[in-house]
Amino acid sequence: MISDGKGGCIKPEDCDCVYNGVSYQPGKTIKMDCKTCTCKDRKWQCTPNHCDRTCSVYGDGHYMTFDQKRFTFDGSCEYILTQDYCGSAQSNGSFRVITENVPCGTTGTTCSKTIKIFLQKAELILTEGSYQLLSSENGTMPFKYSTMGIYLVIEANNGLILMWDRRTSLFIKLSPNYKLEGFPKLPRCSNHLKPLHSKPIPAVLGPETMQHHTE
Repeated sequence: MISDGKGGCIKPEDCDCVYNGVSYQPGKTIKMDCKTCTCKDRKWQCTPNHCDRTCSVYGDGHYMTFDQKRFTFDGSCEYILTQDYCGSAQSNGSFRVITENVPCGTTGTTCSKTIKIFLQKAELILTEGSYQLLSSENGTMPFKYSTMGIYLVIEANNGLILMWDRRTSLFIKLSPNYKLEGFPKLPRCSNHLKPLHSKPIPAVLGPETMQHHTE
């Protein structure tokens, strides 16, 4: 028996669990991120669910990675934002998202002008406020389109979701299926941009070539 903090005694399994400074009685179920957790034996027992991860491109060369790190980068070229052609899947990946960056304004900064999405044999282009499906496999439609406020939402049949403001901002969301041995197998976004064409810029752009914002 242990003290219940009120002058009495209770069994250990009857103790509360605490989350964010709030006490919950045994058997109480709450949501923690994407997981459902139940209080039992003074501990939270949670489902093994994983949340979607999101990276973004916005404004004049601003990027936020899947692990929520912020960078700025100015480069006029086409770059791979994210893909699953990585590691053992180098030759049999399923998707790739490319941004075409061009100078914007008079300050020398660059913005994302065109987005290209390759899903297996399908190619989708986002540019000048509209989208165009250039090719598809056997006439099938691998994308679903909808509108959410100012955003065009594109859902691919592999769990890839893109939200585009029809201008210079793009949010890329990946399902929890992209994981490997307990760690998120998240294709690189932003801090490992790779140029597609030969230009006077580094062959591979990493954190050392970009300005990192820690705030």
